[in-house]
Amino acid sequence: MPRAQLAQALQLRVIDDYQQGATLAQVAYRVGCSSTAAYHALRRHEVARRSRGRALPCDHHFFHEIRTEEQAYWLGFITADGHVADHKMSIGLHVRDKGHLETLKRAMHAKHKISICAESASFEVRSKQLVADLRRLGLSRQKSKTARPATIAKQLLPAYYRGIVDGDGSIDTKHTKLRLAGTLAIAQGFQQFNREHGIDASVYPERSIYVCGVYGDCCRRCLRLLYAGATVALPRKYVAAVASMEVDQWELT
Repeated sequence: MPRAQLAQALQLRVIDDYQQGATLAQVAYRVGCSSTAAYHALRRHEVARRSRGRALPCDHHFFHEIRTEEQAYWLGFITADGHVADHKMSIGLHVRDKGHLETLKRAMHAKHKISICAESASFEVRSKQLVADLRRLGLSRQKSKTARPATIAKQLLPAYYRGIVDGDGSIDTKHTKLRLAGTLAIAQGFQQFNREHGIDASVYPERSIYVCGVYGDCCRRCLRLLYAGATVALPRKYVAAVASMEVDQWELT
């Protein structure tokens, strides 16, 4: 039987995404086809495959020991919004947040390209060491179901939870409300973190996830704990935190 071909419009999208720097696996996921179908679309249009070449440089031991605010923040952000596969770590964001991926690149001293497709920006690093360290810190392929709070120094927890809020939380400036979404363990971990600072927080189920909510004055206190004096934060979440605090803007140090 002849091999089924993708529709012409999908073939052109495969080519465009691939030439913009996406991997074959990323292209297949975005288009909704198999990697084999994407590969044959490239062959059919005589698009040259990129050479694997040598690995691009980056700090493969970035997460080996969590000692700094920067490391704790990005561990939290990847916990919320990253994907950890067998030999790679990747993050996909709205293109408006591309600059935040650039910040991660600089932190990791990475030379990897940030791929842009339509309204999405993605950053991917292939590294057995990086994945092994993230696995040890509790991030599996099924992290959306199994993630637990990382065991790190207490003074780094504000940065860690700020990363999770930036990746998978919301700040409602109108109603002075902060919500962090994740597994039950992550939601309860954030609740305990707040309680240790005298801040009330509630945990409740919402469809297939759990949410930790902080409200009113407790929300303001929590936001100050997370964002005041921060050296790294998602800019739009930082602005929302400042607005909710009803105080003059803090500056990222």
